[in-house]
Amino acid sequence: VTDGPSNHDPAASGGLKININEPLVSWFKAYRRYHGRAPNAKSSNSRMSSRNSDAYNPKNGSMMTWEESSITVGAATFSFNRTLRVPDDATSYALPAGLGTFPLLKAQDYPNSIPDYISQRGGYIMPLFQREAMWISIAGASCAIKISVGGINAITGGKQNEEAPKGMQDYVVGGRQPWIDGIATEPGVVRQFVAMKLGHGYTIEEQLSDTTHGGIQIDVFPTLAGSVTFHHNTSRLAIDKSPNDLNIKLGGIITLSTTFVPTLRDLVRFATPNPVLNVSYRENQPSEASTSSSMRIFIKTLTGKSVTLATLPDARMGIAAGGKISQKIYEDIQSPLMYDDDDPSRAFIHTVSTAAWEMITGVVCPLTPITPALYKAYKYPWFALYDEHLPTVQPSGNFNNVQSVRQLDNASAPSSDALVDPESPPDCAHHPGRKSTCIARPCGHPACVECFGAAVFGGGNCIVCKAKIEKHVGYEKPVPRVA
Repeated sequence: VTDGPSNHDPAASGGLKININEPLVSWFKAYRRYHGRAPNAKSSNSRMSSRNSDAYNPKNGSMMTWEESSITVGAATFSFNRTLRVPDDATSYALPAGLGTFPLLKAQDYPNSIPDYISQRGGYIMPLFQREAMWISIAGASCAIKISVGGINAITGGKQNEEAPKGMQDYVVGGRQPWIDGIATEPGVVRQFVAMKLGHGYTIEEQLSDTTHGGIQIDVFPTLAGSVTFHHNTSRLAIDKSPNDLNIKLGGIITLSTTFVPTLRDLVRFATPNPVLNVSYRENQPSEASTSSSMRIFIKTLTGKSVTLATLPDARMGIAAGGKISQKIYEDIQSPLMYDDDDPSRAFIHTVSTAAWEMITGVVCPLTPITPALYKAYKYPWFALYDEHLPTVQPSGNFNNVQSVRQLDNASAPSSDALVDPESPPDCAHHPGRKSTCIARPCGHPACVECFGAAVFGGGNCIVCKAKIEKHVGYEKPVPRVA
């Protein structure tokens, strides 16, 4: 322990040194970087998994089966859950029941149909029906998790920050926070996540930053607890404290134990006074996402000419503020210094409209179970979390001026009559009693195989309404395109 500068070179005069006022964990991070052993930031360290879930359907006495999707980012696992929208009034409600997860797809599986802004960032694609509510469940080990909606931090209302935690808590604690229902607006209260189309002023980001990025970004920072230990004499030391905090005097000896093992490259650094090439493994950061305002489908013809098949106005979906839900954002019980700023994992979830989902995948978007009739037909229980003993984070106040969806338009839920369930295709619009195999867009008429063929080889017009057909969309698989 010294009152001078810290030193991380064991071959230097006096060996390793730590300033008496420097936290042990900060010294360790610098020591690891000095030896070229800091982990690489991993923008691709995530994976997706799916499983089937079953539940009893009280309406017809049968069992319902649906697929649950989740993604794991570093040490944490996330599920994006559909739910009922709570009333937007002066009352703070408990979290409604989860009604299955939103479908997720890997962006990399659709290289020829995703727009540039998705291909540049990678990650996952998730379709949202407009005005549908969502909550995010969180599981896994101890870590710091920053959640941003459209480039706005969901805890503070400030601009998204990909740096490690420090100062004011702008993250939730993995292993401690079981879910997050919305943006933190006041102590113990959040405003529900509600999907809205970008470009109309409803979303949180449009109100706070006048941007239209859309999507959800998750940054996960693992804890260093357990990966390094310090001892003085026989006592194990708290690594977020400095020698001065721990009453260790100048000249005191601290021993270090870590999973960091020097490689041959590390040893060579101290075997010669000559400069040694230091190879950096750090990946380049992905370029900033494009802010293109439209998505287009291009078809490459045999002559090499690119033809624009269809143009869709910006179909990215953002997150708006819904009604109030009682929820605490739990205060971290350890110092922000404990999180590894050299080893973050990152994932981006591109939230898109159901029309964009069709354009990207070639199939009809899975039907949402949330319909206006559902609020009356089902008496779902409300989940309450018994958390009175845990302190809550004090919101910064940035969300105080964010208006909710109801405040902006007082609109009721859209009709679900026109929604199509791909698991139960409707009859052909031209041949009642015959199941359809696809849907014509943009008119929306279901077509059987015969009608599909008649439209394709009959000039590309719908056989029912005679409108021009831009594309046919399948239910389970994309419809083959006929040149």
